[in-house]
Amino acid sequence: MAGVTFSIGSYSFLSLSGEIQPYRQELEVMNLSYRDGDCLRRRGQHGRPFTLQSCVDLASETAALDKFEEYRAYIGAGVQILTYRSVDMSSALTNDYKVHVLDVANCRIAKAKNMVGGLNVSDGSSGVMLYADWTMLLVPFGS
Repeated sequence: MAGVTFSIGSYSFLSLSGEIQPYRQELEVMNLSYRDGDCLRRRGQHGRPFTLQSCVDLASETAALDKFEEYRAYIGAGVQILTYRSVDMSSALTNDYKVHVLDVANCRIAKAKNMVGGLNVSDGSSGVMLYADWTMLLVPFGS
């Protein structure tokens, strides 16, 4: 049985942590001086920016810095497929959503010894863990 998968576009991760903000109806509360009580006005369907933290293993600090710069190339590069906890967010099951990458920031690199079971380093050798914060916006795609 395969494990849980996480990816943004063509990049796979050991984990993505955080919560996705769903695409939903936005309401505005209106207080009208000529009317008792409150009114609600529908402002349409919108997504809200959210941040997920990625974690991936790499062989060296240089490889980690290069990978982080590759991630940053996704900023404003169009919609990407998000796979979160093994669910492809662009499938009909999830109403065909993709994400726009708004920012990739807070690059953190931690040294690790005896790495086993990773995506890129799994032979027991030393390497690094790359953590990055991805700010994204869920958008409808397809029908």
